[in-house]
Amino acid sequence: MKDANMEWLEGRGPERRCPACHATQETERVLKIRSALPPREELTLERCAACGSAFFADFKEPAYETVWGGDAALSFYQEQGAGIDVMLASLYAVPHQGIERFLEIGCGFGFSVDFASKILGWKAHGIDPGPAARLGRELLGSSIDATYLSLDNADEREAVDLMLASEVIEHIADPDPFLAVLAAHLTGNGTVLLTTPNADAVRPETSPATLAPLLSAGYHVVLYSPKGLEAALRRAGFAGVVVADWGHSLRAAASHGTCDADFTRPLDRTAYREYLARIAASAEAGSALSLGMHGRLLKELVNAGDYDACEDTIAAVRATLASRWGLDFDAPETMPLDGPLPGSLDDLYRIHPFNLATLLYMTGTLALARNRDEEAHARFAAAAKASDRVRAVLRAIGSDDGETEELGWRARVYATAFDARKSPDEAPAALERLAVGADPLGERMPEPLLAKLRRDVFIGLVGEGHHMAAERVAPRIEASDLTEDERGVSLGFALGILELNHRNSPKRAMNHFAGARERLDRMADGGPHETGSFVWAVRYHEGMAALRARERSRGKTAMEPLLTPDAAYGTPDPAVAEDALKIARDYGLAR
Repeated sequence: MKDANMEWLEGRGPERRCPACHATQETERVLKIRSALPPREELTLERCAACGSAFFADFKEPAYETVWGGDAALSFYQEQGAGIDVMLASLYAVPHQGIERFLEIGCGFGFSVDFASKILGWKAHGIDPGPAARLGRELLGSSIDATYLSLDNADEREAVDLMLASEVIEHIADPDPFLAVLAAHLTGNGTVLLTTPNADAVRPETSPATLAPLLSAGYHVVLYSPKGLEAALRRAGFAGVVVADWGHSLRAAASHGTCDADFTRPLDRTAYREYLARIAASAEAGSALSLGMHGRLLKELVNAGDYDACEDTIAAVRATLASRWGLDFDAPETMPLDGPLPGSLDDLYRIHPFNLATLLYMTGTLALARNRDEEAHARFAAAAKASDRVRAVLRAIGSDDGETEELGWRARVYATAFDARKSPDEAPAALERLAVGADPLGERMPEPLLAKLRRDVFIGLVGEGHHMAAERVAPRIEASDLTEDERGVSLGFALGILELNHRNSPKRAMNHFAGARERLDRMADGGPHETGSFVWAVRYHEGMAALRARERSRGKTAMEPLLTPDAAYGTPDPAVAEDALKIARDYGLAR
């Protein structure tokens, strides 16, 4: 991650006691970063050598109820920032039988509390003294107390069957008193669920949009490793502990007795969609809450392939964008997304909503599924620009958004692929810009996405006969390993065509075609090829290239299944077989 506010460090740090595992020894220095909170002091993250947890040493967490990002920050959270499905997924890690009372600590806006009450039918309550909770209580009607949970009021509250503390424990310098409070408010058979950033994800190769919120310098104090989180939970007296490594985050469950949590149990997405639709319909039309829920519902429907059900949601989005920002959602190319990047959340929010990239990307995907390529191109191009703008203002305040980053890159993949078809001669330079970080944020496209895009563009350029442009992309393709799948076959075939028709090297073409044919044979796993299989065209070109290279024996062997069909290998495509017969006659291999 390239960030002027952050510097990766090496070497040993001072001797400290780890807040997670309580080991006392020299730490490992990880990085220095400026706090997102005024006066933006420099903080040092150190890692425990015993358990791998990381913490900002000598840093005191701010009073949670005084941290206020302003109205625009709350609008961002409602429209885009809240990962509601991720929050709710934890609730499905435990069986729901026997759960009556649910409590969420640090519930924020209160989406989990609201879902538990309205969809799951539990007696649900939230505890959170922050401004987001006050607004959520007002807009959702959820039961939320603006206070802290403590041992002092444990006797005043009824013990609960299920408790959730999502993205809370990392804000607390000493986890022991916090976990003791959770244990005191839990029934004997109850379970507490926690989610928290994974310290193992703090490394230079982690994407900027993932790393920034994971660190949240000035807000987060301790980042736990799986080992460190388990140690803290067991120290709090929990007998049953489950910690699941979820990539960039940890999910944990703890009980006084046996813990039967399983974080691989999936979220009920039908129930989730029901909740989104319910809140989208009840929220004030045009509000941040309404637009955010409509955006999440649109994403769910598109991802589920339920395209016809999207129309009402798209109509609501269209009306909101027109009434609040004067944007024509049906003409994304007219949106004011070019020019200088905005300087603040408020500046951006005066121009367009925070979830515009998501809205454009999902409707671009819908247009693509309906074969409306021109519309899809316009939406993907605009989504990439909207992603850059939102991320620019978030990064200015020490934050970022992983989903906005991911959708922005994926939108750029689609847009670049469309551009390559329209302007093939410009495609190699466009790919190179993505490789060196010439986007508005100065970031390189993630290599897996870039490699796939480069391969797809190369195959398209060769297929359309744009061999000069393909030649400029070819070195990167030739330097990579071809995969054992259809894309690997297509790449090998395209390289063969380039060698045969542009480089005038039939022998190298023959070898590429042979490699593609061998992959197809392995994919068939010894069974016969279907008549429509690509293998027949590959064999035809392999044979033709071999004959041009004066390799008569290899040419005959390659074309044999086309000239003399064998049921064990498969029945060839008649048109390809006819072309093969003509070539064979020209070279005296058949009459």
